[in-house]
Amino acid sequence: MKTRKTFDCILMKRQGAERVMKQLEGKSVQEQLEYWQTGTEDLRILQQRLRATGGCQ
Repeated sequence: MKTRKTFDCILMKRQGAERVMKQLEGKSVQEQLEYWQTGTEDLRILQQRLRATGGCQ
């Protein structure tokens, strides 16, 4: 019996990459660097918060 696929990780990856490309379009190298640094810092804060509260359930 064949099951129906409900989640396509390749599609999700491509959509995410497209979203990032649109956000970075027309930005200078410095602005792109700031974008990635801000995102990295936001992720670190989220990880610390999740660790402190026992993670996501």
